[in-house]
Amino acid sequence: MRLFFYLPVITPRWFETVVTPMLLRLNADPWVKEIHVMAAPLWRNTGVDGPQLEPLIAQEKLRWHIVDQGDPALFRTHGAAVPGLIETVAGINPDLTLVRSSDFATPALFPRTVRYIMEGAAAPFATDPSWVVLEETPLSCGAMPEVWNLPEDLAARMDALWAAAAARFGPVSIPLSRPSLAVSLPCEHEDNLFLRHAAFQDGVALLESLLARLPEEWRIEVCDHPLNRLHGDRSALEAFVAAAPDRMGMAGHGAEAMVAGASAVLTDQGESWMLAAFAGKPMLHLGQRAMAPWMKAGSDPAELTGPDRDAARRWFGWHLAARLLRPEAVELGLLLRQARGQPTWEDMDANLDALEVLGS
Repeated sequence: MRLFFYLPVITPRWFETVVTPMLLRLNADPWVKEIHVMAAPLWRNTGVDGPQLEPLIAQEKLRWHIVDQGDPALFRTHGAAVPGLIETVAGINPDLTLVRSSDFATPALFPRTVRYIMEGAAAPFATDPSWVVLEETPLSCGAMPEVWNLPEDLAARMDALWAAAAARFGPVSIPLSRPSLAVSLPCEHEDNLFLRHAAFQDGVALLESLLARLPEEWRIEVCDHPLNRLHGDRSALEAFVAAAPDRMGMAGHGAEAMVAGASAVLTDQGESWMLAAFAGKPMLHLGQRAMAPWMKAGSDPAELTGPDRDAARRWFGWHLAARLLRPEAVELGLLLRQARGQPTWEDMDANLDALEVLGS
């Protein structure tokens, strides 16, 4: 078995917490013949450096492909244009490719099975930051198998996790007396190259559009991403919100409380759609990516309805039990089952065990 990790937009933290544990365990797997890793030196906090490479030096099955020539943006945004890249991948001819890239066109040219390593978080459930999922189509909000249900004994455990999440979710928010839209802003840090797939890459521009779209009786509640506040200058955003106090305000209790009290939720990138699905809130969708039909997301504020509640419970069960991938538990069989969307009862049982421990 020949594996390929294609990592144009991997951050050092993600490499250390997600990729490195997987590489170490797969290197020790007797069924794995070679593991190829393609990455680049650091640029805009994406890439790898000595601290990421050093723990892996002794791993005999690893083959490194460091892209360090030319414009560093090209590898991140249009990898197929990097001279020799497609030919190199064809020469590797991997059985399975794992991708961390915001350029979706280039991996579509790769042979055999390709899966994207995407965030496994599913708010309001407690998950570990290192847990991921393998997506065939990245940013596919709410997609799941047409006919799928947890086995009855595991479903009871999922119901208990749902009840615990619901107990934490609701009581801290007071619904407003007028229609309100919850807006969670995405991370605008320079390393979030997935932001190019968002409807708006700037929070102020997004809010300007919403003010023009929404009826005047609607109020917008805004929750900024914590990394924006930590690393960015948010004075322009704060001034814009403060200039229209009758139409907008900054949420004081975080995204979950904001969504719990809102009439509807804006969805694009990030976790907002998960919170909306959990809470049964209508979704105003402005993003470029399609939303699953069960979510009933729309672009007209006057025609919004809530998601299918039964489908929402199925989605969370499928996501948390059937496809969470914990890097510290990876072995080739599990990796292949997750890539095929065919987890076993034991896989799902182990994921629920991990969720119960984390939530206890």
